[in-house]
Amino acid sequence: MFQALNVVALVLSLMAASCSRVLVADDPPEVASDGDETDTVGGAGPSSVGGAGGAGPDDPPPTPLVDTGTLSVAVSIGAGNREASEMGQAELARVGLSVTVTERATGLPVNNAEVRGGPPGSLVPLPYNVYSLSSYATELTGYAPVWELSIVRGSDRIDGLLLESPSYPSASAAIEATSGLIAWAPATELGVTARVCATTTNAAPPYTAFSQLCVDTVDSGALALDSEARNEMFPFPGTYWVVVERFLNQPTSTGDERTVSVFASMELAL
Repeated sequence: MFQALNVVALVLSLMAASCSRVLVADDPPEVASDGDETDTVGGAGPSSVGGAGGAGPDDPPPTPLVDTGTLSVAVSIGAGNREASEMGQAELARVGLSVTVTERATGLPVNNAEVRGGPPGSLVPLPYNVYSLSSYATELTGYAPVWELSIVRGSDRIDGLLLESPSYPSASAAIEATSGLIAWAPATELGVTARVCATTTNAAPPYTAFSQLCVDTVDSGALALDSEARNEMFPFPGTYWVVVERFLNQPTSTGDERTVSVFASMELAL
């Protein structure tokens, strides 16, 4: 992995002379994934879902997983930098937690549960979203490597649900008129996939009806772009945002969706 990152760093340094400048903006645009920006967290199965992550010397011990088997939960946790200047600083990240709860036997929505979430040992309430059928959500500051959730409705409960997170990333870009290289680190983590999106801040690009275009890719740490040869999403003329998103999706054996995503946003000018 370190060798791959060194290669990316070398390529970026060679292209730096002809690159566009990276601008700092006060408020990056909202980044939507396939649905909500806060992602759905899926695990590799009951064993990995119940025991995600390990406790460090100063961390609280993992909470044992208690699942009555009566509730289904779709979890979406997403995090990213508020401003371009804060990219890569996990302690400043804006984090959104969203949990949708249904009855496992009937599929009916559950809107009267007590839902709490956050870093292990520091759970906060997730208020019920009155505009939804069965969703609970909150926003926090600071990204954690592991998240814990507790969902209780009477005798129905899922306690000690632990979700692993992708490492919080930083990103860089080397952009020319018709090509470029987007790089991010860390990368090549097990189970993590990546997406690179570009969003114009004014008019849509001439070859598409949409102002945002995305390329799904592996978590390799780099994506080479060639807008002429491959008709890819950018470089765009003028100013635009580039976002690198990394997803860790761990679907369960019962079909529940659980995903943690992180994104690094930067504004570019060609």
